Amino acid sequence: MSNVDCVINVCGKPVQTALAITSLMEHSGQHIDRVFFIEENTAESGHDFGSHEFILSRYHDRIVRYVPPRWFYVGAIARRHWKDDTARLSLRYQYGFEQSEKDLLFTTHNDCHYTGDIIGLLKEHIGHDMAAGHIGMCWTCPAHRAGKCDSFRYWNYRPNFGELKALYEQAASSLAAPLSDFSSDLRSRPWPLPVCRVNEWSALINLRKARRVTMPNGPAAPFGAYDKQRGFITDVGVAWFRDISNMGFRCRHVPIYSHVQHGRGHAAMTDANLYRLREEEARQVLHDTYGITYPPA
Repeated sequence: MSNVDCVINVCGKPVQTALAITSLMEHSGQHIDRVFFIEENTAESGHDFGSHEFILSRYHDRIVRYVPPRWFYVGAIARRHWKDDTARLSLRYQYGFEQSEKDLLFTTHNDCHYTGDIIGLLKEHIGHDMAAGHIGMCWTCPAHRAGKCDSFRYWNYRPNFGELKALYEQAASSLAAPLSDFSSDLRSRPWPLPVCRVNEWSALINLRKARRVTMPNGPAAPFGAYDKQRGFITDVGVAWFRDISNMGFRCRHVPIYSHVQHGRGHAAMTDANLYRLREEEARQVLHDTYGITYPPA
Protein backbone atom coordinates (compact mmCIF):
# COMPACT_ATOMS: atom_id res chain seq x y z
CA MET A 1 0.00 0.00 0.00
CA SER A 2 1.44 3.37 -1.06
CA ASN A 3 0.80 5.32 2.13
CA VAL A 4 4.01 7.35 2.28
CA ASP A 5 5.16 10.41 0.37
CA CYS A 6 8.85 11.09 -0.08
CA VAL A 7 10.58 14.46 -0.19
CA ILE A 8 14.11 14.74 -1.54
CA ASN A 9 16.20 17.86 -1.28
CA VAL A 10 18.31 18.27 -4.43
CA CYS A 11 21.35 20.49 -4.85
CA GLY A 12 23.56 19.38 -7.75
CA LYS A 13 24.84 15.77 -7.88
CA PRO A 14 22.63 14.64 -10.78
CA VAL A 15 24.15 11.15 -10.95
CA GLN A 16 23.95 10.60 -7.19
CA THR A 17 20.39 11.91 -7.28
CA ALA A 18 19.54 9.37 -9.97
CA LEU A 19 21.03 6.60 -7.82
CA ALA A 20 19.23 7.81 -4.69
CA ILE A 21 15.79 7.75 -6.32
CA THR A 22 16.41 4.60 -8.36
CA SER A 23 17.64 2.60 -5.37
CA LEU A 24 14.89 3.97 -3.11
CA MET A 25 12.23 3.00 -5.64
CA GLU A 26 13.80 -0.42 -6.11
CA HIS A 27 13.66 -1.27 -2.41
CA SER A 28 10.83 0.88 -1.00
CA GLY A 29 8.77 1.89 -4.02
CA GLN A 30 5.82 -0.18 -2.84
CA HIS A 31 5.33 2.25 0.07
CA ILE A 32 5.66 5.46 -1.95
CA ASP A 33 2.93 7.46 -3.65
CA ARG A 34 4.55 10.77 -4.62
CA VAL A 35 8.13 12.00 -4.56
CA PHE A 36 8.40 15.73 -3.91
CA PHE A 37 11.55 16.66 -5.82
CA ILE A 38 12.74 19.90 -4.21
CA GLU A 39 15.35 21.27 -6.60
CA GLU A 40 17.19 24.11 -4.92
CA ASN A 41 17.11 27.34 -6.87
CA THR A 42 20.86 27.49 -7.49
CA ALA A 43 20.31 29.57 -10.63
CA GLU A 44 19.40 32.46 -8.33
CA SER A 45 23.10 32.68 -7.41
CA GLY A 46 24.43 31.81 -10.86
CA HIS A 47 25.38 28.18 -10.14
CA ASP A 48 24.89 25.37 -12.65
CA PHE A 49 25.30 21.85 -11.27
CA GLY A 50 23.84 20.00 -14.24
CA SER A 51 20.45 18.72 -15.32
CA HIS A 52 18.16 16.28 -13.52
CA GLU A 53 15.99 15.63 -16.58
CA PHE A 54 16.98 11.95 -16.76
CA ILE A 55 15.56 10.99 -13.39
CA LEU A 56 12.64 13.40 -13.69
CA SER A 57 11.64 11.73 -16.94
CA ARG A 58 12.22 8.19 -15.67
CA TYR A 59 9.80 8.65 -12.75
CA HIS A 60 7.62 11.39 -14.22
CA ASP A 61 4.42 9.72 -13.03
CA ARG A 62 5.58 9.73 -9.40
CA ILE A 63 7.55 12.97 -9.13
CA VAL A 64 6.25 16.40 -8.16
CA ARG A 65 9.01 18.85 -9.05
CA TYR A 66 9.28 22.10 -7.15
CA VAL A 67 11.90 24.83 -7.51
CA PRO A 68 11.68 27.17 -4.50
CA PRO A 69 11.73 30.92 -5.18
CA ARG A 70 14.84 31.42 -3.01
CA TRP A 71 18.10 29.57 -2.41
CA PHE A 72 19.31 29.66 1.19
CA TYR A 73 21.66 26.62 0.89
CA VAL A 74 22.97 26.13 4.46
CA GLY A 75 22.31 29.69 5.59
CA ALA A 76 19.96 30.66 8.39
CA ILE A 77 17.08 33.07 7.99
CA ALA A 78 15.50 35.05 10.79
CA ARG A 79 12.51 33.44 12.47
CA ARG A 80 10.23 36.35 11.56
CA HIS A 81 10.51 35.27 7.90
CA TRP A 82 9.16 31.78 8.55
CA LYS A 83 5.60 33.09 8.31
CA ASP A 84 6.27 34.41 4.82
CA ASP A 85 5.34 31.78 2.21
CA THR A 86 8.16 32.73 -0.17
CA ALA A 87 10.84 32.29 2.48
CA ARG A 88 9.33 29.34 4.32
CA LEU A 89 8.65 27.32 1.18
CA SER A 90 12.29 27.84 0.19
CA LEU A 91 13.42 25.93 3.26
CA ARG A 92 14.48 22.33 2.78
CA TYR A 93 11.64 19.81 2.58
CA GLN A 94 9.00 22.38 3.47
CA TYR A 95 7.01 22.23 0.23
CA GLY A 96 6.54 18.48 0.58
CA PHE A 97 5.85 18.87 4.29
CA GLU A 98 2.96 21.22 3.55
CA GLN A 99 1.66 19.66 0.32
CA SER A 100 1.65 15.95 1.21
CA GLU A 101 -1.72 14.45 2.07
CA LYS A 102 -0.22 11.30 3.61
CA ASP A 103 0.19 10.49 7.30
CA LEU A 104 3.85 9.59 6.78
CA LEU A 105 6.60 11.55 5.03
CA PHE A 106 10.05 10.13 4.24
CA THR A 107 12.90 12.63 3.87
CA THR A 108 16.09 11.82 2.00
CA HIS A 109 19.29 13.44 0.83
CA ASN A 110 20.17 13.12 -2.83
CA ASP A 111 23.48 11.37 -2.09
CA CYS A 112 22.05 8.23 -0.50
CA HIS A 113 22.33 4.73 -1.97
CA TYR A 114 19.58 2.50 -0.60
CA THR A 115 20.41 -1.18 -0.26
CA GLY A 116 17.30 -2.33 1.63
CA ASP A 117 13.70 -1.38 2.33
CA ILE A 118 14.46 1.65 4.48
CA ILE A 119 10.86 2.89 4.56
CA GLY A 120 9.55 -0.53 5.59
CA LEU A 121 12.14 -0.63 8.36
CA LEU A 122 11.18 2.79 9.70
CA LYS A 123 7.44 2.10 9.41
CA GLU A 124 7.96 -1.03 11.48
CA HIS A 125 9.54 0.95 14.33
CA ILE A 126 7.91 4.41 14.32
CA GLY A 127 4.87 3.34 16.36
CA HIS A 128 3.20 6.41 17.84
CA ASP A 129 6.38 8.50 17.84
CA MET A 130 6.85 11.74 15.94
CA ALA A 131 9.66 10.44 13.73
CA ALA A 132 12.01 7.52 13.23
CA GLY A 133 15.56 7.43 11.94
CA HIS A 134 19.12 7.83 13.10
CA ILE A 135 19.07 10.16 16.11
CA GLY A 136 21.91 12.43 17.08
CA MET A 137 25.09 13.88 15.68
CA CYS A 138 26.94 12.10 18.44
CA TRP A 139 30.30 12.48 16.71
CA THR A 140 30.24 16.19 17.60
CA CYS A 141 28.66 15.88 21.05
CA PRO A 142 30.77 16.00 24.23
CA ALA A 143 28.12 14.12 26.22
CA HIS A 144 28.60 11.15 23.90
CA ARG A 145 32.36 11.38 24.18
CA ALA A 146 32.03 11.40 27.96
CA GLY A 147 29.91 8.23 27.80
CA LYS A 148 26.82 9.93 29.19
CA CYS A 149 24.53 9.86 26.16
CA ASP A 150 23.96 8.18 22.81
CA SER A 151 21.25 7.74 20.19
CA PHE A 152 19.26 5.31 22.34
CA ARG A 153 19.52 7.40 25.54
CA TYR A 154 18.86 10.90 24.22
CA TRP A 155 15.42 11.12 25.88
CA ASN A 156 16.69 10.33 29.36
CA TYR A 157 20.00 12.15 29.62
CA ARG A 158 19.01 15.66 30.69
CA PRO A 159 21.89 17.65 32.16
CA ASN A 160 21.37 21.02 33.76
CA PHE A 161 22.98 24.00 32.07
CA GLY A 162 26.03 23.99 34.33
CA GLU A 163 26.81 20.35 33.48
CA LEU A 164 26.28 20.93 29.78
CA LYS A 165 28.50 24.03 29.78
CA ALA A 166 31.27 22.14 31.58
CA LEU A 167 31.10 19.28 29.06
CA TYR A 168 31.51 21.67 26.17
CA GLU A 169 34.32 23.61 27.79
CA GLN A 170 36.24 20.42 28.54
CA ALA A 171 35.88 19.14 24.99
CA ALA A 172 36.25 22.45 23.12
CA SER A 173 39.63 21.66 21.58
CA SER A 174 38.49 18.35 20.09
CA LEU A 175 34.95 19.15 18.91
CA ALA A 176 34.23 19.42 15.21
CA ALA A 177 31.42 21.85 16.06
CA PRO A 178 32.18 23.58 19.38
CA LEU A 179 29.42 25.46 21.14
CA SER A 180 30.13 29.12 20.55
CA ASP A 181 26.92 30.65 21.86
CA PHE A 182 25.33 29.78 25.18
CA SER A 183 22.11 31.59 24.34
CA SER A 184 19.31 32.37 26.75
CA ASP A 185 17.24 29.58 25.20
CA LEU A 186 19.95 27.04 25.93
CA ARG A 187 20.39 28.34 29.48
CA SER A 188 16.70 27.90 30.21
CA ARG A 189 16.30 24.67 28.21
CA PRO A 190 19.60 22.74 28.05
CA TRP A 191 17.79 19.67 26.67
CA PRO A 192 17.74 18.31 24.02
CA LEU A 193 21.48 18.64 23.66
CA PRO A 194 22.58 21.31 21.18
CA VAL A 195 23.42 19.05 18.20
CA CYS A 196 20.69 16.47 18.73
CA ARG A 197 18.15 15.75 15.98
CA VAL A 198 16.68 12.99 13.87
CA ASN A 199 19.06 13.04 10.92
CA GLU A 200 17.08 14.14 7.88
CA TRP A 201 19.08 12.27 5.25
CA SER A 202 16.84 9.21 5.87
CA ALA A 203 13.96 9.85 8.27
CA LEU A 204 10.28 9.00 8.51
CA ILE A 205 7.99 11.65 9.98
CA ASN A 206 4.53 11.14 11.41
CA LEU A 207 3.12 13.99 9.37
CA ARG A 208 -0.33 13.78 10.93
CA LYS A 209 1.20 14.74 14.27
CA ALA A 210 3.99 16.96 12.99
CA ARG A 211 2.03 19.21 10.68
CA ARG A 212 -0.33 20.52 13.36
CA VAL A 213 2.50 21.63 15.67
CA THR A 214 4.96 22.85 13.01
CA MET A 215 4.89 26.18 11.23
CA PRO A 216 2.82 27.53 9.61
CA ASN A 217 0.21 25.68 11.72
CA GLY A 218 2.03 25.49 15.05
CA PRO A 219 4.93 26.99 17.01
CA ALA A 220 7.71 24.49 16.13
CA ALA A 221 10.40 25.57 13.68
CA PRO A 222 10.01 24.34 10.10
CA PHE A 223 11.62 20.92 9.76
CA GLY A 224 14.36 22.11 7.39
CA ALA A 225 15.17 25.40 9.09
CA TYR A 226 18.18 26.71 10.88
CA ASP A 227 17.30 29.15 13.65
CA LYS A 228 19.28 32.37 13.39
CA GLN A 229 18.09 33.53 16.81
CA ARG A 230 19.49 30.43 18.51
CA GLY A 231 23.12 30.65 17.48
CA PHE A 232 24.04 27.21 18.80
CA ILE A 233 21.81 25.59 16.17
CA THR A 234 24.21 24.67 13.40
CA ASP A 235 22.43 22.15 11.21
CA VAL A 236 19.16 21.30 9.48
CA GLY A 237 16.50 19.77 11.69
CA VAL A 238 18.00 20.70 15.05
CA ALA A 239 15.57 23.56 15.72
CA TRP A 240 12.53 21.45 14.83
CA PHE A 241 13.74 18.48 16.89
CA ARG A 242 14.39 20.74 19.86
CA ASP A 243 10.97 22.34 19.65
CA ILE A 244 8.93 19.16 19.26
CA SER A 245 10.94 17.39 21.97
CA ASN A 246 10.15 20.15 24.44
CA MET A 247 6.47 19.70 23.53
CA GLY A 248 6.78 16.10 24.71
CA PHE A 249 7.02 14.34 21.35
CA ARG A 250 9.55 11.52 21.08
CA CYS A 251 11.50 10.31 18.09
CA ARG A 252 12.60 6.70 17.69
CA HIS A 253 16.23 5.80 17.04
CA VAL A 254 16.50 3.09 14.40
CA PRO A 255 19.87 1.77 13.16
CA ILE A 256 19.57 2.36 9.41
CA TYR A 257 22.98 1.70 7.90
CA SER A 258 22.27 -1.86 6.85
CA HIS A 259 19.75 -0.24 4.49
CA VAL A 260 21.50 2.92 3.28
CA GLN A 261 24.90 4.26 2.41
CA HIS A 262 25.11 8.02 2.87
CA GLY A 263 27.52 10.20 0.89
CA ARG A 264 29.64 13.10 2.06
CA GLY A 265 26.99 15.83 2.07
CA HIS A 266 28.33 19.38 2.01
CA ALA A 267 31.94 18.23 1.88
CA ALA A 268 31.48 17.13 -1.71
CA MET A 269 29.95 20.49 -2.64
CA THR A 270 33.12 22.33 -1.64
CA ASP A 271 35.67 19.84 -2.99
CA ALA A 272 35.60 19.50 -6.78
CA ASN A 273 37.68 16.32 -6.83
CA LEU A 274 35.49 14.63 -4.22
CA TYR A 275 32.38 15.76 -6.10
CA ARG A 276 33.61 14.18 -9.34
CA LEU A 277 34.66 11.00 -7.53
CA ARG A 278 31.24 10.54 -5.90
CA GLU A 279 29.48 11.17 -9.22
CA GLU A 280 31.63 8.57 -10.95
CA GLU A 281 31.04 6.05 -8.17
CA ALA A 282 27.29 6.58 -8.48
CA ARG A 283 27.52 6.22 -12.27
CA GLN A 284 29.24 2.86 -11.85
CA VAL A 285 26.66 1.58 -9.35
CA LEU A 286 23.81 2.62 -11.64
CA HIS A 287 25.41 0.63 -14.44
CA ASP A 288 26.49 -2.44 -12.46
CA THR A 289 23.45 -2.80 -10.19
CA TYR A 290 20.56 -1.40 -12.21
CA GLY A 291 21.78 -1.65 -15.80
CA ILE A 292 21.42 2.10 -16.30
CA THR A 293 23.87 4.03 -18.44
CA TYR A 294 24.14 7.62 -17.25
CA PRO A 295 23.86 9.85 -19.11
CA PRO A 296 21.67 7.82 -21.45
CA ALA A 297 23.10 7.21 -24.91
